[in-house]
Amino acid sequence: MSIYITYLIAALLLTTFGQLCYKLFFQSKNKMLFILTVLCFILTPFCSYKALQGLSLDTVYMATSLTIVMVMTGSVIFLKEQIKSGQLIGAGFIISGIIFYNL
Repeated sequence: MSIYITYLIAALLLTTFGQLCYKLFFQSKNKMLFILTVLCFILTPFCSYKALQGLSLDTVYMATSLTIVMVMTGSVIFLKEQIKSGQLIGAGFIISGIIFYNL
């Protein structure tokens, strides 16, 4: 696996984890969650920048749209949130768009 793809995956995971921590912070007001959120959001641009050094802008940009689906999935699994049918349809459009774009 290319190091640039590794940076891209790290950026996606950091963004997802940061957003989930931010949601949890507002529920619990735990300062450690806020610190984790800030740390994730500080590291994400670095990883995205490193990914852009070896991958095209369109690849990185399209991959970042996956964070919406990843946060939604993480929210269901870890935060026990409910997904509405409109959100599922939206996630389907995102995934379909990525697939069609890369054909």
